[in-house]
Amino acid sequence: MLANTNQTYGLVAQVLHWVTAVLILLLLVLGIYMHELPADTAQQVESKIWLYFLHKTLGILTFIVAIVRVVWAMVQEYPYPFNGDKKIEIFLASVVHWLLYGCIILMPITGWLHHAAVEGFAPIWWPLSQDILFVPKDPQLAKLFGNAHFLTAVLLMGSIFLHIAGAFKHVIFDRDQTLARMIPGKVVSFVSPLSAPGKSKIYLALVGVVFAGLFVAIFNSQSPLIQDENSVAEKSIPSTGNWIVDHSNSKLEIQIT
Repeated sequence: MLANTNQTYGLVAQVLHWVTAVLILLLLVLGIYMHELPADTAQQVESKIWLYFLHKTLGILTFIVAIVRVVWAMVQEYPYPFNGDKKIEIFLASVVHWLLYGCIILMPITGWLHHAAVEGFAPIWWPLSQDILFVPKDPQLAKLFGNAHFLTAVLLMGSIFLHIAGAFKHVIFDRDQTLARMIPGKVVSFVSPLSAPGKSKIYLALVGVVFAGLFVAIFNSQSPLIQDENSVAEKSIPSTGNWIVDHSNSKLEIQIT
């Protein structure tokens, strides 16, 4: 059975769910690991850049899978919950689901935008342009997208934690077959017919508020990074001897080939 029913998920939704889960967890672990790697020698730099290649390439793949998954979820029937009488739990589960959908799309997008705004970068191993239309090469813009990528990842990790905690609750405390419905080939049986949940969409409004708060946090995180160049240039730092650093007429560059 490929499509969903009001009783269980179909094979397409199941495969998309687990492929997305593996890719997201791999990207989160890889992102943390490669960021902490040293870059003191040429070999260390080469290894780190290769991991950035891999991270960005898998990020684009995750974005494609996420789009397919969200579109499939929107056109498919949603299985009725086992705890149909617990309105608050259904509401919270819906909020977490839509937070997950939003994050698994926003995180690769923000990473791709950051990649496009950076002057030097580890290229993406996909047959596509390394640049994005209307996204200039700009350090401040790159920092903005970098902050957005990081904060979205934090929100995603929180959503994943809540999602996994909810799954364990269904298995350990409720002892129902909510998790079994997402396992390919698993036969799900019901003691009694399931009832349809209510049609309230308030959770979408709450998700919108959360993402609005995320965008505010992203732009607020940018403000400490934006320095007043004029005030910095006016300051001169004396050092040993008679030397004075003239910031307005000084520049230090490094170029790695």
